[in-house]
Amino acid sequence: MNLANRTRRKILARRRGLTLIELVVVLTVLTALGGILVPVVGNMIARTHFAKCSVTIPDITRQMTRSFASDLRYPDQWDSLINDAGGLFDKTPGGNAGGNLEAITLTQDQVNGLAALGITSVVDLDPTIDGDATWDVAPLGKPPRALAADGEVAAMVNAGDSVVSLNLKRHLIDPTTRYIVFGIGNNCTAVGPTGLFVESPTHFGGEDAMNPRDVYQRYAAIFSVNGAGDVNFECAASIHPDGLDGAEAHVRGYYDETAEG
Repeated sequence: MNLANRTRRKILARRRGLTLIELVVVLTVLTALGGILVPVVGNMIARTHFAKCSVTIPDITRQMTRSFASDLRYPDQWDSLINDAGGLFDKTPGGNAGGNLEAITLTQDQVNGLAALGITSVVDLDPTIDGDATWDVAPLGKPPRALAADGEVAAMVNAGDSVVSLNLKRHLIDPTTRYIVFGIGNNCTAVGPTGLFVESPTHFGGEDAMNPRDVYQRYAAIFSVNGAGDVNFECAASIHPDGLDGAEAHVRGYYDETAEG
């Protein structure tokens, strides 16, 4: 009986664990699976970003166009993309969207032109908020800044790549045209139960460089304004470390990622 018991215990002991060879085989299989899954997951995240923006950006553009057709004015109290103390917001993706954004000052004619279409104030952003660059940098209820001559706003660099990517052309006819970029934040009158959007949409960047805790990730509305104060809504866009992109760039990106995946 004792011999039988010892034999049984030895068999059970061998069954409790893996041999070194079995462990090596298991680790090899898991490593191979990881090598397959990691690129696939990364590809899916990128495609989700491109797909979401391909829908959200045209929707914002449609809502803005319909709103103006109905009210003959645009929403007010946009995020300015300007620091509380002045200058382009420190937490703009890429610092200045790859050289495509800069702070400019408005003339009185431009201020008057914006006001005629309902845009009279903006909300500046607080770059000192720790661990957030999107949600709390302009909290709901933060007092707006009235637009005035010599007041700062964010604008696209006319010679930058993003002007071409977004197919903006008015500056080619009138060199005094600038493209002002406003963020669609919680204080914007377009946001709320009776607004164009129930909540302020957050851009899902799909990569670490566009984490909304680190860089500003609201969608943007772009308006052209020339030296005479003529104002037009151009389009919506998302802000990336290397520039601003519209729906077409995201559709192209989706299919590029699909081809690679």
